[in-house]
Amino acid sequence: MIKYEPVPDKKIIEINCIFVPEKEFQRKGVAKNIFKSFFEEVNRPQKYFNNEPPDEIVVYAFQVPGWYPQHLFFEKIGFKRVYEDNPYLMYYLLKEDFIYEHEKKTYKPVSEDKGKAIIFYNPSCPWSVHFSELMKAKIKEALPDIPVLMYNRFEDKEEVIKRINPPDCIVNAKEINTFILDEENFKKEVKKFGMRIRDTKSNSQPYFLI
Repeated sequence: MIKYEPVPDKKIIEINCIFVPEKEFQRKGVAKNIFKSFFEEVNRPQKYFNNEPPDEIVVYAFQVPGWYPQHLFFEKIGFKRVYEDNPYLMYYLLKEDFIYEHEKKTYKPVSEDKGKAIIFYNPSCPWSVHFSELMKAKIKEALPDIPVLMYNRFEDKEEVIKRINPPDCIVNAKEINTFILDEENFKKEVKKFGMRIRDTKSNSQPYFLI
């Protein structure tokens, strides 16, 4: 599958995911054929770009442990790095004189993020939904008492906006960077930021501190 969406105000196409889930079918040209069809489609005039093709394709080629690295795939078909020290954020120019400027946004913690785990998922992507449920399960294994909130990035837009650019997973107002398929290290990072302590003097309920 390949999942992408247009960004009309920037006149670019963002690839959210390209994935061949069964290892037996990987490295056999499946992704290349999918991308070829995608490339032909987006190079046609598009209504959301005033009946013109996009100027550029952008992708964040996230790494899935045990699978062929996405950024190497995109590199082979002509994508280039936006930043030399970041192999995952990549672009492909469709308009020769176009200059892409990546808008850097970082997660802005809010006070209500403390003491809980928050998961943001994209309902249009089956893998995002699957990974969000897996994250919830692993967080509960690591920190059984912590409350876990799940936000739909489309329906809960106000939750996204007030955090500027929230990651997929937040624990105790800290971004979790370990990919969920690296389960043991994911749980270690969750425990690191969500260490439970108890106020023995007041005998209060467990709470969480940064």
